[in-house]
Amino acid sequence: MLTPFDPIRGNAVLAAALAEWKGSVREPPAGSPDRIREYLRACGFARPDDYDANGDAEWCGAFAAFCLISSGVRPELLRQKSPPEAGGIGSTYRLHRLCILDERRRITRPDDVRAGDVVVVGRVGRSAWGEHITIAEATHPERSYITTTEGNAVGQLGNL
Repeated sequence: MLTPFDPIRGNAVLAAALAEWKGSVREPPAGSPDRIREYLRACGFARPDDYDANGDAEWCGAFAAFCLISSGVRPELLRQKSPPEAGGIGSTYRLHRLCILDERRRITRPDDVRAGDVVVVGRVGRSAWGEHITIAEATHPERSYITTTEGNAVGQLGNL
């Protein structure tokens, strides 16, 4: 899990994510690829215009990057091709490496997740670096779960 250090920025990240979600972005053929291409550009994908249909790119990290940039994070810190030390957010592996290199960015207790935090999720027994990138909305410690806003996903955590 990766957390912004500034709680004001965290709220701005969440606001950007919710605004995108309310925009009802849909993958082709149900929708246009244009907004998803914008997410891919934010993340630094080499050929974002090659995205034409569902399955062309896993864009969950690109969605998170777009929301972070919308909240004021410098784009060069989020680029897909950047080394892990620079915080490339386009992949769960790069986020995992970033958290290993800077423990201040790693959240180990779900109760410590705040609104706007970038959270990597996955299934038990699968990849050590997770399978999906999300943005936290709220923590529900009494029921042991986190609500998220995200791109490139449908359903609840159990459906991952």
